[in-house]
Amino acid sequence: LNSNEAQDDKIHKIEGIKLNEALINVGFPAVKDSTLRASSRAVAALATKVRGLRMIASASQVMAWVAQGKLSAYISWDLNAWDVAAGMVIVEE
Repeated sequence: LNSNEAQDDKIHKIEGIKLNEALINVGFPAVKDSTLRASSRAVAALATKVRGLRMIASASQVMAWVAQGKLSAYISWDLNAWDVAAGMVIVEE
């Protein structure tokens, strides 16, 4: 999802973004071996196909940046409700 600031303050689905132009944040939890393997595979698969990868720790901050269009997408694993609660409030406001 991404906001379209030129039209309004609502959040819109990204249309037509090319993978090689995408700036994607990847949550990289290393709590469980299975999660570490999954996130490592995702990073390896995306690394040469996107404009850039970022690893910013705060899920709420990253959600807000995706909503603002500063990032193209956010991928993460094993998030808890408290990881995204603040981001949901910020994005909905």
